Amino acid sequence: MEEQQKTSFDSMPDAVDRMIKQLSEIKAILIDWEIMTPEPEENELLTIDEAAKLLHLRTPTIYSKVSRGELPGVSKRNGRLYFDKQVLIDWIKSGSKKTSSEVEAEAAAFLNSQRKGVR
Repeated sequence: MEEQQKTSFDSMPDAVDRMIKQLSEIKAILIDWEIMTPEPEENELLTIDEAAKLLHLRTPTIYSKVSRGELPGVSKRNGRLYFDKQVLIDWIKSGSKKTSSEVEAEAAAFLNSQRKGVR
C-alpha cells in the first residue's frame, strides 16, 4: 500500500487524479471478478446420480432418504426423481434440520399429549 501523503491545497489536483486512477483500477478489478464469478443457475434440477454426488451419498441411500421424507427439494416427474440443487445446498449449509417425518412425529406426539390433558 502507498503511504498517505499530506495534501496541500496546491497539490489537490494531483491527489484527485491519483484517486481517480485508483478508483478506475478498483473498478477494473471488480468487473473482472464479476465476470469470473459465475452466477448460480436458478432452479437447476439434478438427477438422482447428480444429487448423490453433491451430497456424497450412494444412490440407494438417496432413494431411502426420499422415501422417508428426509431430503428437501425433491420432485417426481414421469417416474424419475429430480432435486433442486440450491435447496439441497441450503439444506447442507443449514446443518441438520428436522425432516418432514420428524416434524410429523413431533406434531402427532404433541396432539396426543393435548388429547390426554383434555380428558
